[in-house]
Amino acid sequence: MKCNKCQNDAVFSRKYSGEELCSPCFSNSILRKTAKTISKFNMIRNNELVCVAVSGGKDS
Repeated sequence: MKCNKCQNDAVFSRKYSGEELCSPCFSNSILRKTAKTISKFNMIRNNELVCVAVSGGKDS
């Protein structure tokens, strides 16, 4: 299976949209979606400190 963005080998399949993405395109997609959501809902103000936590558990 090939990445829908760059045609490299895909490592991730997004079932709800049918997208298949390679690792760099997947990372870029997550960053874009996160930035869009933060902006849309005004979640962070200028100069505000943010803490990010990531879980790698099987139920994440």
